[in-house]
Formats: sequence, C-alpha cells, structure tokens
Amino acid sequence: MKKSSIIAGVIVTIATALSLKSNLVYAADSIPAITAGTSGLPRMDVVDVSSNNGNISVASFQKMHQYGVGAVIVKLTEATSYRNPYAATQIANAKAAGLKIGAYHYSWYTSQSSAQSEAKYFTDYAKSLKLPSDTLMVDDLEDTYTMTNNVTNNAKAFNTQVKATGFSNTSTYTGLYYKNTTGLNFSYIGNNRAWIAQYPFAPSSNSLWNTTYGMWQWNSNTSFPGVSGTFDVSIDYTNLITQVVKYKVGDVVKIASNAWSETNGYTLVNRRDWVGTVVSAKPKAYSNSAWEYDIQYSNGIHSVHVAEQDVTTIAAAKYSVGQTVKIASNAWSETNGYTLVNRRDWVGTVVSAKPKAYSNSAWEYDIQYSNGVHSVHVAEQDVTTIAAAKYSVGQTVKIASNAWSETNGYTLVNRRDWVGTVVSAKPKAYSNSAWEYDIQYSNGVHSVHVAEQDVTKK
Repeated sequence: MKKSSIIAGVIVTIATALSLKSNLVYAADSIPAITAGTSGLPRMDVVDVSSNNGNISVASFQKMHQYGVGAVIVKLTEATSYRNPYAATQIANAKAAGLKIGAYHYSWYTSQSSAQSEAKYFTDYAKSLKLPSDTLMVDDLEDTYTMTNNVTNNAKAFNTQVKATGFSNTSTYTGLYYKNTTGLNFSYIGNNRAWIAQYPFAPSSNSLWNTTYGMWQWNSNTSFPGVSGTFDVSIDYTNLITQVVKYKVGDVVKIASNAWSETNGYTLVNRRDWVGTVVSAKPKAYSNSAWEYDIQYSNGIHSVHVAEQDVTTIAAAKYSVGQTVKIASNAWSETNGYTLVNRRDWVGTVVSAKPKAYSNSAWEYDIQYSNGVHSVHVAEQDVTTIAAAKYSVGQTVKIASNAWSETNGYTLVNRRDWVGTVVSAKPKAYSNSAWEYDIQYSNGVHSVHVAEQDVTKK
C-alpha cells in the first residue's frame, strides 16, 4: 500500500517502498512487473489505490473488472492529519464500474490511545464519504514506526474503536516480515480476516501462498492493459470483500424459470429451464449480479450474457454410468421424439448421462439393453430403478412348481421343482421381472434364462 510523509506541515506522497514495503518482498529479490491477463497467475480479486494513483476513470475501473477485479480498497487516511483528496472520486468511479468498495488507513500509532485516535480519524472520514456500515475497513499496519512490543494490543484497540463507531467489517493488513518480527497476533480478528502481503518472484496460480489468511497481496507492480499506472493486486481467499464467482466453467446449470433477458437485452423467456454447460464466467458491471455467464446448450446454441441471478443449479444425475435401470411403465417417448411405448419395463444399463435442454428433467440417458439395442435419449423421469437381484451367485434354489418357460422360450415344465445353484444373475429386458438366472443342476445341466418369478428358495 502507499504511505504519505508529513514534513513541516507539507504532505509529500512517496512510494511505500521507502518504508517497510521493501521488507514485504519476502523470498523475492525484486517485485516482478505483471500484466493482467497473463495466464497462470493467481486471481486478481482486489486492487488497492491511494492518492498516488490519482483520479481513475470509470472506464479504467471497468477494464480492471474485465480482468477479474471485483473490489477496490481505497486509502482514506493516514495518522491523524492526512486525507486522500482523491478518495471520493475513486470511490464513486469504482462503484460506477460495478466494483465493491473497501477502505484502508495507513497507521502510525505506537500506543492504544493513539491507535484509538487514528481509528476515529479514519471512521470520521469514512462517514463523511457516506460509506455504509458494512464496508470493509482495513488497518494498514506496516510502518517501521509502529513496530513496538505492544503492537497486538495497539492493533486490537484500533480494531475495537472502528467497530465502536458502527463499522463491523474489519481487517488488518501487514506483511509476513512485520508479523514475524513483531509477534503480531491476529487473535482479535482471526487469521481469516488478516490481509497478508508477500511477493513471490514468479507468482503462479499453482503455488498460492498465505492460504490460511483472508487475503494475500501477491504483487504491487501490476499493470492493466489500457489503464495507466501500476497497482497492488490481491487474491481474496475468504470473500472478505469480493463476491466469488458462483458457477465455474464446466458446471451444468439451468436458466432460471423467471429469467427475462441477458444483460445485453436478448430475451431469455423462451429459454427458461433450458439446461447447459458454463463455457465462460466474467465480471460484468451492468447487471444485478457481479458475474455473467456464457452457457452452451446441447443443441450448440449459446446464451452469452446470462447474469448470475438468472442461473440455477440442477440436481446431480440420478443414475450413474453402469447402473442397471428400467424404462418406466408410463414412458411415452425419448426426448428426440422416438417412441418408448414398446420398451416400457425394459431393463438395461446406463451407458451415458448428459444434461439436456429439451426435457422435463435436466438429464437424459443412453440405455443399452441386453439385446444390444439402445434408447439414447431417455429423460430422467422415464427411468426407474430395479430391485436388487433376489438370489445371489452360489445360492441353492429351486425351479417354481408353476414355471412354464425360460425367457428365451425354452420349456421349464419338465424341470419344475428341480434344485440347482445360481451361476449368474443378470438384468433382462424381456421378462416380467427384472432379473434372470443361469441355474446349474447337480447333473451338470443348465437352465440359462430363468426369470426371477420362476425361482424359489429351496
């Protein structure tokens, strides 16, 4: 973050690198120059700005938003004698770009009483800017001047005073060097509300640091294409300030039943309850929610600008690949219109399950029967389970006294009351029951296709 030096009553803005900032580059010889949009980087959920950044236009904040930035934390005050003259404009423009707003105070306190005074100075300015009471209010605790033995109690006093003025959403920002050197203990807010600065020489999304804390500021030299200047960027692990995207690329989702239109005005009324797959998720300034999605349906059509509030989840597929199921006795047709009437009560195995836009249920199944035939587009509501096989392999059973024939038509009349052992049990499409058995008798003869209703216990 950025510090202001107050010398002889004249405010001179200098880079925080002249302060403890240089020590925050723990395990890195220099801070790498980062360009937003470069693949393989940690998320850029948050940027923080100060008077060093000057006036930032709505268009510039919108460009940051396009690179995943969801929030801006604006410096308001320092010590008890400095106010950021650009704060009001920075806040207004960030809001206009659809970003959430937080605020921070650069601390100089060395005692509990001075901490309380600085906290009041901070919150007084926040109130004059009409920041709501749920604004994230951050104590920027990094200056060497504050590195005292009682730093934890001082920070606690600052935090308590901020809350006493009505701002309940608080955080403390510092670097690992500062924390380790001073013994700063976050017990007064919890690690999940601490914001840690530490800059790797080669930041990577595959090597995230400080994940036990609320946020991690991982670079202070980031540029956004089309935006002048460089910025501090952070990843928000615990949603301290950002709204994390709800649906990920690859998620199967459904258009809400009350959806009206995409954020670009294109109607969604005729696509209500359509099911598809998220192709991309990106922040959007002009929607009731912060994110919009490109959703592709199974017919190849896309809804490219669907606001998050118009997307819902669907239940997981009820049946899994490899599961034995049965076509419902009231099934009429597959989702492509092919009749199922002549396959009612057929038993088969699920070969695939996929989301389907055009069905009363969200999933459809490819079901293969024992004769090799497939029903490829069976809606979930037209599928039922079958009971487990009543008899198990190795069990001794008897052919029922009223049995007529095997499911393949071979007579069982002359084998009524024969006793044998179950060799196999498999689902069968063509039987009154869902299972058929291969039964071997003591003379070595087999009845290979005996329906379950023609078998009894010995």
